[in-house]
Amino acid sequence: MEQYKNKIFFFADLDDSLFQTIRKDKSGKYKATYPKNVLKTSFYTKAQYNLLNFILANHEIVFIPLTARTKEQFQRTKIFKNNQASMYSIYYGSTLYLDNREYVPYTKKVNADSANSFAHLSELINKVKKRFPAVEFINVDQKYFTSDIQNKEVKKFIVDLIDKKYHDVEAYEEEKYITILPKVYNKSSVVKYLTTKFKPKMTIGIGNSVSDIDFLNHCDFKIISHIGMLDNKLNS
Repeated sequence: MEQYKNKIFFFADLDDSLFQTIRKDKSGKYKATYPKNVLKTSFYTKAQYNLLNFILANHEIVFIPLTARTKEQFQRTKIFKNNQASMYSIYYGSTLYLDNREYVPYTKKVNADSANSFAHLSELINKVKKRFPAVEFINVDQKYFTSDIQNKEVKKFIVDLIDKKYHDVEAYEEEKYITILPKVYNKSSVVKYLTTKFKPKMTIGIGNSVSDIDFLNHCDFKIISHIGMLDNKLNS
């Protein structure tokens, strides 16, 4: 792992930061993903494509994707298929890969830190379902729960429950979806872990959503994508 020491770390959220669907940016030209549904293919714009290639061509920079994608979803990206990153994190920072292998010491650490949080997650979701029986949650590979909730009353109920009782749990609201997960499952946990372990000489981050705020604030420099809630907040 000597190749990671004393380098510049570039931490990158992927979806809507480095690439996005044509619906979100019609200037996308270069294919970036291989989804099961081809209509959901994401593309790099020329600027995003050039940024990625600039990073990859600079041997002083270590490119580190941080994504909410599952393992299967990440494997459908061009970044994975072209082996453009040997260090990356998936599932909102709950799993870390070094040299393309899951880094077990990190997994054990976050699993131990989040053990009680999953019990609280189950309690919270049961309370939501009791109050709003029509709401459905998807358990994503035993990592987090997500739902395509449109009802603002449901979202408020979830956020209020977390504020009042479940302080070790976090909720991310993204457009129509809400994701609930242990606080320790956070991209900033990866950033802090890797910067402590390898002591990079500089860190840069790119992101677009509320789930990216913490990790961006731990970077020396941050780039906000033109798509997403962060950009909207800065320009509102």
